[in-house]
Amino acid sequence: MLNVMHPFQHLALSLSGGGYRAAAFHLGSMAYLDQLTWQDKPLLSRLSVISTISGGTITGMKYALSLAEGKTFEQCYAELYQFLQEDQLLGHALAMLNNHEAWANSTRQRNLINAFALVYHRELLGEKTFKTLLDLPADQFPEMLFNSTDLENQLAFRFQKSHGGLIGNGKANLPETAARDLRLADIVAASSCFPGGFEPLRFPLDFQSGPEDALAKAWENKPELRLLDGGIVDNQGIESVLLFEARKGKQEEPFISTWFVSDVTRKELRFEEESPEKSSPFLLQFSVRAYNRWAFVFLLLAGYLLWQFMSKWVILLGAFLILSSGLWLALSFLAVRFVAGQLKKTVSRHASSIRNLNLLRTVPLKYVVAQLQTRLLSVGRLPDVFMKRIRDQGYNSLFSDRHWKYRVKTNLIYDLNDPKLTLGASLRAQVEKANQMGTTLWFAEETPGTPPMLDALIATGKATMCHNIIEYIDGLRKLGTLSPDIMADLEEVQGRCKADWAAMNG
Repeated sequence: MLNVMHPFQHLALSLSGGGYRAAAFHLGSMAYLDQLTWQDKPLLSRLSVISTISGGTITGMKYALSLAEGKTFEQCYAELYQFLQEDQLLGHALAMLNNHEAWANSTRQRNLINAFALVYHRELLGEKTFKTLLDLPADQFPEMLFNSTDLENQLAFRFQKSHGGLIGNGKANLPETAARDLRLADIVAASSCFPGGFEPLRFPLDFQSGPEDALAKAWENKPELRLLDGGIVDNQGIESVLLFEARKGKQEEPFISTWFVSDVTRKELRFEEESPEKSSPFLLQFSVRAYNRWAFVFLLLAGYLLWQFMSKWVILLGAFLILSSGLWLALSFLAVRFVAGQLKKTVSRHASSIRNLNLLRTVPLKYVVAQLQTRLLSVGRLPDVFMKRIRDQGYNSLFSDRHWKYRVKTNLIYDLNDPKLTLGASLRAQVEKANQMGTTLWFAEETPGTPPMLDALIATGKATMCHNIIEYIDGLRKLGTLSPDIMADLEEVQGRCKADWAAMNG
């Protein structure tokens, strides 16, 4: 049943994962919530809980720290915008790997994800620790839930400032006193440590300030964990908010009045591959056997030259031909043997045709390369398929629960792609570009004549949130169950949204 309190009384916000695509889109969505007011206060200041995943944690953590430091959202926006605009995260992290002084702490692995954490620590989060958030008065600030994944227990691992909420999970957790010295940057890294791109973070070793700190003592005699991206188990941060609501107790009325789920997950995946017949380099047109024949020709040529002529230059040329041809023959023989061995293990130990290595030597290399590319592409798409499946299950469960009916509004990056919507030319260009962005922690090289990707994502986030609040209020109006006073308030808010929407499309 719909909450009888005002829909903007207690807000929840979930920020999905998705690299810089998520961080920038959510920044725009939050900027609009800060722009839109109700009872002379920005809607963003009405947040009771914020749940973040991966790229969403970059934005959510920066906002949480800004609240703790007494900064305005405009200051938070400016600082995060500058960090994203510089787009030096990867470069700074790679440089950090070569900075010996940065790895004085012997408990931390010297790897890429810890290098990213060092950059977050120094460049974005002011070298602050979790106690900065844990010490905030609970009645004045939203509860903050930052999510990662515990590989050992196959559960979410939550770094949270939430009354009654565990730091960790039901099988592996630590007291708040031991969590105070956790670096905010390490929490961001744990939440955004996507598999394949990064190594898992070891808990607690990669989070300790030294071998004898409070975290090490609190975790003594407990098994080491490996933490990865929170999106593995819940890329929308839905479960965390459900648990938050449950912790509020058995109230007569629900606590959260409206929940915005901001999500940059792709609506569909396109599997694009080129035929090897269309665009293959000249050198890939031939088989291993053809190259082997050429190698034998070069060997014969080198022998003939050395037999006929004994000058210095001929000897050097002959030696080069012999070495290069011999190396090619050896490598091709070993490569074919290895591939054949793997095929025997994978396909069948009794496939007699595989024992004939000549079959592999006669295949043009362009087909071998094409098949490898196709396999890598399909394997690379599996996480997207898996995460979409998890997302659909989360949404289906959420929207089929009568207790949440009319209280949840999704804010999806592709919402404005609806052909029924009429967008201005500028906004249309920004939306189309924003939807092209991948889920990386950097921006691709810009195309001249198009809006910068960062600006396109932020503008799309603002416009999408504006459009969805208009739709949400339309839905509440159709219910006809809210009091006239509340509906008058909502009409006023919607009027401002419609004016903003018109300006965005002007």
